[in-house]
Amino acid sequence: MKEFKSENLIFRSKNEPAFWQGWRELAMALRAGPRYNELAIKRFLIVAESQRCLKQDLSFIYLGNDKPVAAVFLPAEETSTGLLIGFSGGYTLTPLCQNPVIAKAIFMLIDKLAIAHGVSKIMFQIDPFESINSFNYLEKYGYLDTSILTYFIDLSTKGDLLKLCRKGHLCDIKKISADQHFKTEIYDSLNASYEEHEAYRQLHEKCAGRQTRSKQSFDNQFEGLKRDEAI
Repeated sequence: MKEFKSENLIFRSKNEPAFWQGWRELAMALRAGPRYNELAIKRFLIVAESQRCLKQDLSFIYLGNDKPVAAVFLPAEETSTGLLIGFSGGYTLTPLCQNPVIAKAIFMLIDKLAIAHGVSKIMFQIDPFESINSFNYLEKYGYLDTSILTYFIDLSTKGDLLKLCRKGHLCDIKKISADQHFKTEIYDSLNASYEEHEAYRQLHEKCAGRQTRSKQSFDNQFEGLKRDEAI
């Protein structure tokens, strides 16, 4: 891949509409997982800004032949140990890249941006839905392997999904299901209720003992429910 040209870079901080347009196009083309959903990322930003830890957003889209070939979410947060590219002190999303050649160049650009902005640490998390790689390919770019286990429930499985649960989880589910003090209601895009979602938000705060994130982030979450992107 040739040297990066500044005119091919679209930073969210400079052109947000074009950034999100490119993000949506590439995420759809690469069939990215739900964590790459536009609303989900905007919710990350809302939370980070409400916590006043977001120092700068270096997120960008890279164009090749006037089409997005890479999408990178790079929130830079102020921490006690310096500037971190990550989310709430943890991991952020790995870049979406059209192919390995572009990926190699993108990670080189990320390193240059990190040096230019005084970033001391970068933490990327590979999307669990990314089945194209069966190993931690980030090690190729100098990152340390800090892998964790991820579990999936295959919703296309025929029969009783509860049988896929571990015995302990199955026991807990059956116990709470039999408790007459509780009932289970499922909300999706067909019966989305803002009033019930507000009740959920208030319960969230009551359980935490305080407001852990802004009402705006919950409204963003409800928007995903209306769009059939959540339950």
